[in-house]
Amino acid sequence: MIGELIGRATRRAVREGLKDCGITPSRSLEERLEERGISFDDLLDTAEEAFVFHPDSSSEEGTVDLLREELKKWMKDVNVGSLVIGGLHLNEVGDQGNLPELPAKDFESDPVHLISDEILGMRIANYINGEKGVFEFERVDRSKPGILKELGPFTDDVVGGLIAGACSRVYER
Repeated sequence: MIGELIGRATRRAVREGLKDCGITPSRSLEERLEERGISFDDLLDTAEEAFVFHPDSSSEEGTVDLLREELKKWMKDVNVGSLVIGGLHLNEVGDQGNLPELPAKDFESDPVHLISDEILGMRIANYINGEKGVFEFERVDRSKPGILKELGPFTDDVVGGLIAGACSRVYER
């Protein structure tokens, strides 16, 4: 009984402390990524680096505007946000060595038998733009442009899925 009371009091105190620091449960995906050192500009720069410009498309500046628009749109989608937040959490769990049968030192190397990170990235890209999004995810995941090469196993794939989905939508436009 005393343990349960201590647990409740601790949770309440942590929630209040987080609120005092400006961290609330309702914060946006953009804010959650920023907390992990990933700015919107990082996402846009990475999308721009990943994007394959076609000579018949709009100007490079116009294309960047389209990329910005697509990223902003999809970052506000509850399903994309849920999948990205899930990947961010799994990355934290893996960093702590708390994924079943995968010690932290092995997790850091992004072992080939860990495929759930790729599945999350592909599902995000697929949700945003179907098979075209998945095709683009495969290309982006192999090349690891921009900030992707600096991120952990789950984070690089969920962010890569978002970027790939946005890029493939711009290709269609």
